[in-house]
Amino acid sequence: MMGRNDFKSHLMAGLTQALNQGQVLREGVEDNVQALLQAQLAKMDVVTREEFETQQVMLRKAQAQLEALQAQVDDLLNADRA
Repeated sequence: MMGRNDFKSHLMAGLTQALNQGQVLREGVEDNVQALLQAQLAKMDVVTREEFETQQVMLRKAQAQLEALQAQVDDLLNADRA
């Protein structure tokens, strides 16, 4: 017959083992979900925030250059008409 202390020890060992197995299972699920998300994001051709912000800066510079060139063209056209 199992004594009270033996029962508690046995119960605690079983619970600890179950919790450890649950932790391993949770980590496995997390790893699989993360891998799946990364694969799907790669298919969507998304960029990082840093890449996006870099592209925004480059676009603003290109727009400013285009506006300056357009102003030069307008000035040349107006000078030719005068």
